[in-house]
Amino acid sequence: MDKLFIIGNGFDIAHGLKSDYLYFKKYVYEKAYGENQILSSLDDSKQIEEFFLEKDEKIEIELDSIDLPTSINFEYSIDNNFYRYFYQMLLKISKIEEFWRDFEKSLVNIGGLFVETFPSSPEYAPHTAEDTAENIKEFVSYAIPQLLSEWISNVYQDWEKELEDRTITKHISKDTIMLSKDAYFLTFNYTPVLEDYYGISSKQICHIHGELYKPELLMGHGDYYSKLHEDPTSTPYYLDGAVEATRKPVQKQLQRHAEFFDGLKDVKELYVIGFNLTDSHTVDRPYFEELFEKVPNIDIYIDSFAKDDEYKIKRTLNDWGAKKAYQLRFIDTDTNTVV
Repeated sequence: MDKLFIIGNGFDIAHGLKSDYLYFKKYVYEKAYGENQILSSLDDSKQIEEFFLEKDEKIEIELDSIDLPTSINFEYSIDNNFYRYFYQMLLKISKIEEFWRDFEKSLVNIGGLFVETFPSSPEYAPHTAEDTAENIKEFVSYAIPQLLSEWISNVYQDWEKELEDRTITKHISKDTIMLSKDAYFLTFNYTPVLEDYYGISSKQICHIHGELYKPELLMGHGDYYSKLHEDPTSTPYYLDGAVEATRKPVQKQLQRHAEFFDGLKDVKELYVIGFNLTDSHTVDRPYFEELFEKVPNIDIYIDSFAKDDEYKIKRTLNDWGAKKAYQLRFIDTDTNTVV
């Protein structure tokens, strides 16, 4: 196989899946506060943003009254308090209009969120502070993959039903993939669109951050951070573990999928669909550096949807080691036409 496709969330969105961050927030909100008829009737993302701008202002007033959920043997009661506490996290660390990449970056601020919640105080004994910080770490470690898995499962099931009922009327097939099924696929998506819709063999696909219906969906930031607090009698002193729990284990994933990356040494062409390449410091940078170390002279084709970002994309790919970054070409992947 001489072609590699790198697939990002924009690919799923282009196929009609409501898989962007705004819909994740909508899912958590409805679990926390119940379905809202107005919200359910809105399809346009700008209108949904306006809904949240109004609602979030009111919800922020109640934030301090929500208790941190605790577990018994790492099992939580998934109730309104659980979802409302998680929604509190979303409000404090991210903005409505953010993309997944921005949300992941924001996770490094999770320690600061709890520094505000649990200020330093002399009456906090070290063991009490450590226990509280451990509860925070446990909640974060459990809640993010749990809610992510719940939500993306619902998104995919809704999409499958829409396909079955033929309610998706726009053209969603990518001819570039239809004509290149004998290729490698490195996907950052959890969904099996490649397998189910295009019939690509799972042996050709690497779901680098996990896949739907299997354990351990990965998400997180890639930043390093300094100690949040120097007073060992305060909860913030112990919050490094919570921040670390939200770090994406990129190097671990590279080792886990070493066989897939080793198999790319003979690839001649790279196609990127739905993955944002404007940020050279993205947490996912090491995957691309590994690729370009193995095939630095690979020819590069970028989905024409991203053409307005040509300068940033070329700069990023050059920074990552692509020798032909400045010679990349844009392609309409719907029709397989170089533009």
